Amino acid sequence: DLGSYNGTRVNGERISGPRLLLPGDSIAICDVVLLYRRRQPASLLRPIHDHIAPLRERLEEELDRAQAGYGTLSIVVVELPAIADVAGLLPEVAELLSPQLRASDCVARDGERRVVLLLPERVASQASALAKSLLQRLQPRVPGARAGLSCFPDDGQAGASLLAGAQAATDA
Repeated sequence: DLGSYNGTRVNGERISGPRLLLPGDSIAICDVVLLYRRRQPASLLRPIHDHIAPLRERLEEELDRAQAGYGTLSIVVVELPAIADVAGLLPEVAELLSPQLRASDCVARDGERRVVLLLPERVASQASALAKSLLQRLQPRVPGARAGLSCFPDDGQAGASLLAGAQAATDA
């Protein structure tokens, strides 16, 4: 389609030749939008970033895509009780999350007791089911863990408001 009137776009940018695709890229050909996904081996653990900065950067990128009409996204915040040692729990949380995460998802630690999940292309019901499943699995080890959820566009249009909304929902 490179030579046509409409051309081909990757993440909203018109391309003129071969281009490497990364998981989560959107490919638009006329009015058809495709999302490139790569299946990951079941044994591969998804990394949990030790700081929230990489997640915030990805959130802004995904919001740009979503606002351009290429999808939705959800944020889940998991709040662990004050007695929990988040650093010690990260390997277990990663193991519990990995089978449910896709290559385009991003997970980061935010402070001492919080884990944040960025879930592009997931609607509220899908993100809620993931959060409930994680909490059920964490409950025996970490009683009192809570989760909150916010979704674009229903709960906010900006990254900071979506993060704040998901954080506030952990108290509800």
